[in-house]
Amino acid sequence: MSIATPLPMVYVNQLKKVEFRRHEYLAKANQVQQQIIRVEEGWAFQYAEASPGVRQITAFYLPGEYCEPEVFLSGKSVLPIKAITRVVASVIPLSGAHGKGGADVTDMLRAVLENSRRQTSLIVSLGRRSAAERLCYLTLNLYNRMQEADKVIDNRCNFPLTQQEIADATGMTSVHVNRVLHELGGRGIISVTDKTLMVMDLDALKNKAGRL
Repeated sequence: MSIATPLPMVYVNQLKKVEFRRHEYLAKANQVQQQIIRVEEGWAFQYAEASPGVRQITAFYLPGEYCEPEVFLSGKSVLPIKAITRVVASVIPLSGAHGKGGADVTDMLRAVLENSRRQTSLIVSLGRRSAAERLCYLTLNLYNRMQEADKVIDNRCNFPLTQQEIADATGMTSVHVNRVLHELGGRGIISVTDKTLMVMDLDALKNKAGRL
């Protein structure tokens, strides 16, 4: 599958940006990369195909985060990355990033370590949490990251995931996701409506999600 052609480059605060439409690919599997992508606006995800038509979402990338930051070290993407929403991204040439050193390299290496930590947590979640706990873990993780990006207002943030995308990230079916979301809403813990997440009881969500 070929990578989609991005929308024309735009300039925001003198920084070169690239826009990707919803559902377009930011990278494809096993592709040599000359650049690393950092999401500035929108959401993207990385996934693996377990079998034809069956996928496991392995990572989400939110505003301010590098997409598969390991590319900085390997120069090659491993899995495809796809835009969930319209994405505005910074495109950073690897040659320039390697040459800068200092804080820029430290920032990317920190992103590599953080991405590894999230991957480990995802494995633990899929292997040792119940379905409801997995959904709460995912929701809390994304909510915390949106909060770090200053994207949470009055306990609400953008949450553009479909129930199928939640299912693909948690190893559930979309029907089960719908049932658990309804249950959590009825208990006054979270509400997901109109692509918006509202956390009504953060302590209860934390208790249900377990350790991050």
